[in-house]
Amino acid sequence: MKDQLPALIIIIPLSIATLTPLIAFFSSKLLRGVVICGLFATNFCSIGILMRVLNEGTWRYRFGGWEPPWGIEYFIDSL
Repeated sequence: MKDQLPALIIIIPLSIATLTPLIAFFSSKLLRGVVICGLFATNFCSIGILMRVLNEGTWRYRFGGWEPPWGIEYFIDSL
């Protein structure tokens, strides 16, 4: 699961944004809780990535396993 942290930083906010209208239809209090949990989850993923980069150096993450000319690649460093 730790190898998928860069993808989770994108997937978590997008899934919450997709579910927001549906959740808001039922309860605004529940919506606040879901959004705050999503923010914390994204923050924890970012901290996990930072810890890995500080311990191991730069990290290249390829989405879907495609090579850079055809696929998307994250090059994550300490900055």
